[in-house]
Amino acid sequence: AELMILEGAEKFLETTKPILLLEIVAKNLEPYKYNQYDILDKLQRLNYSLMTISGTCVDKNNIDKYMKMYEEFLAIPTEQV
Repeated sequence: AELMILEGAEKFLETTKPILLLEIVAKNLEPYKYNQYDILDKLQRLNYSLMTISGTCVDKNNIDKYMKMYEEFLAIPTEQV
């Protein structure tokens, strides 16, 4: 439900810019009509960067790879990266 939460908190995220801890697991996304790319797109529109916990930048080219390795990711305001 990460995408729905991001959409509902959009104004809050734009004004307060907190660092977020997200759980992104392919199996958990199956019941929803969106995928990891939609979450990544939404984060980018909100000026957030997705990172592994160890600090590696996650993008459309490597998100599938990192989702096989990790379940939790950080979303950091781009201005703080």
